[in-house]
Amino acid sequence: MHAGRQPLSRYTTARFLQLDALPHFSFSSPCFPIMASSNNTAPVRATWICLGLAWAFYLLPIPGLSGTVGSALCLATFILSIIVMCKGEATSGLIPMLLVICVSPIVYFIGLGIMSMFVMLGVSELAEIPVPQN
Repeated sequence: MHAGRQPLSRYTTARFLQLDALPHFSFSSPCFPIMASSNNTAPVRATWICLGLAWAFYLLPIPGLSGTVGSALCLATFILSIIVMCKGEATSGLIPMLLVICVSPIVYFIGLGIMSMFVMLGVSELAEIPVPQN
């Protein structure tokens, strides 16, 4: 072993993981302009808009389109909420994420009930129409 060098076993994992050991590394540097500005609320707004649109599509009684578009918008809301949390706004990202996970299935099944109600009304109207006899 060379004189003056300490063996590698003396270094701990904690020393390698310390960010203050890298003084040139900072999220507020000009290399990260998005993270430097904390007043950027566009992702938060986009998260809530996607969640509202997803729930609106879930409640529309359109077979096929409602579930597909609503689920895609719920996925977009989930991803946007992760982005919002990564930007340092934990509460603004956690609330929509929990709503997507817990409330969106409830809204979906309410919309499914609305659609089945319209189907039942349509079938009952078809049953009342007399069939012409030849």
